[in-house]
Amino acid sequence: MANALRVVLLGKTGSGKSSTGNTLLGREAFWVARGLNSGTERCQWADAERGGILLAVTDSPGLCDTHRDSREVLKEVGKSVAVVNPGPHAVLMVFRADKRFTAEEFQAYQTLKALFGEDIKKHMIVVFVGADEYGDTFEEQQVAI
Repeated sequence: MANALRVVLLGKTGSGKSSTGNTLLGREAFWVARGLNSGTERCQWADAERGGILLAVTDSPGLCDTHRDSREVLKEVGKSVAVVNPGPHAVLMVFRADKRFTAEEFQAYQTLKALFGEDIKKHMIVVFVGADEYGDTFEEQQVAI
């Protein structure tokens, strides 16, 4: 398929990366963990045709995972970007809209810039999930955020 879009999901443990990937793909491609521990230990890949475009999504382990060695997590996150050949079109940084933006999340962003270079910002899209917790209508959610 000539039209392809390669996306990598990055973010803190529990931010909703796997759920976001499933939503993008329109199917349950990634296992979604509930609780404090990361559900994604290793990079996972899945794809689907969406609107005539082959969407390839890479799910990565969570940054700031206190239950794993940070070097191991960074190695796996680095691999998630490196194996997307010839590189991702977009890096989706997933954050919870229903939680405060923490210093830990800011540090995760800084770590990504250090790991991949300043150019990662050219491909980064910030995704906020969980806004539906703030209300039933888009307007209620928008005001709350």
